[in-house]
Amino acid sequence: QSLARENKLSLSQFSTYQIEYYPLSTQDKLYGYSFSLEVQGQQQDINDFLNKVTNFNRIISIDRVTTGKTETGQLNLSLSGKAYFETK
Repeated sequence: QSLARENKLSLSQFSTYQIEYYPLSTQDKLYGYSFSLEVQGQQQDINDFLNKVTNFNRIISIDRVTTGKTETGQLNLSLSGKAYFETK
C-alpha cells in the first residue's frame, strides 16, 4: 500500500489470502501468501511501481499482470502473485 502511495498511484483493491507453509509442514520456516492488487496512475508511475515490486527485498512470484486504460485515460494495472517470508 505504501509502495503504491510512494509512486503516486491510486490503490483501488488490495487483498491477501491465507498463509501457507512450504513445503506444507509446520516445522519448516518458509511461509507464503497470495495477494492481488489493482492500481491506477500515469504510465511512468506504473512502470516505476512494477520496477520496485520486482526488485522488492522479499521473494515474490508474479502469476498474472493485466493492464488497460481507465475512462479518464489513466493506466490500470492488476497484479496477482505470492509473497514468501521466513521466520527465525
